[in-house]
Amino acid sequence: MQPRKVLGLILLVVLSLPCYAIDYGKTMAKKVKEVLGGNTTKHFKFASYPVNNFGVATAYAKDGTELCATWTCLADDADVPTDTDALLSVTTKSGTRYADVGTGGTITLSDDEKHEFGLKLLLPQILKVVNLNANIGRNNDVKTDLSLGDVTIRKMIPDRVVSRIKSLPADSSERTAFDQRNLQLVYSDIVTKSMTITLNVDNSSNTDTDAKLSGALGGRVGSVIGGKDSELSVKVDSATKGKYVLTVASPVVLATWTKLQPSAGHLGGGGVDTWSDTKSSPQKVFSVAP
Repeated sequence: MQPRKVLGLILLVVLSLPCYAIDYGKTMAKKVKEVLGGNTTKHFKFASYPVNNFGVATAYAKDGTELCATWTCLADDADVPTDTDALLSVTTKSGTRYADVGTGGTITLSDDEKHEFGLKLLLPQILKVVNLNANIGRNNDVKTDLSLGDVTIRKMIPDRVVSRIKSLPADSSERTAFDQRNLQLVYSDIVTKSMTITLNVDNSSNTDTDAKLSGALGGRVGSVIGGKDSELSVKVDSATKGKYVLTVASPVVLATWTKLQPSAGHLGGGGVDTWSDTKSSPQKVFSVAP
């Protein structure tokens, strides 16, 4: 093939490629810096997609093996709250609070960012929760809008976490790691208090998509669905013909700061400022540098 034809073919392929995709982790890091200040993100690693688990007090072994996520580490299933404020402050139903919560501000997303994050990141997870095919999200009949609540920093309260760990059986993985100085903990995280996605369906040309969403969500208004493992749990706020509003049911973890246990059987001594930082976050989802 002649060089000019080869060059023309290359240009045709390049020009036909999709436009630059917005990077969730890097975008959120930039937005957090704008809201909370540039120095606040220094020790954090940002998530590469939306999650509402693996936040403050999540425990790992030194080799990076996950031992337990936030609520699995801190409470029995019956003691995990559903109240939004309690979830934010990591306060159990029985009244133990495991995190201090700072004040923050609101992240503003551009229309392109709302569309990209809503359509390509949140919607597929939501469809998975309600057992619908993710291909619905690729349908041009579905338009998405995304809004975020205030962003804030949470910090673990070490003494209360120690009390929880010491209450565990001596042979539990978290207690064993704690006793042997083999523990890494998410000391702090950055969260947004809420995340809401609105789905608008143009059913004038395709009623099938609207019918599927209505069937999956219509009877669940007011209910929280999903939430197993790392999946997002969502509350169905409304489900009328052509429009569906869903809110992530607990704080969305944007970034985490993980530290190494300072000594065997302790999380104190000189205070958390003397703990060593991990060189990289054990949880692969938190891998984006600010």
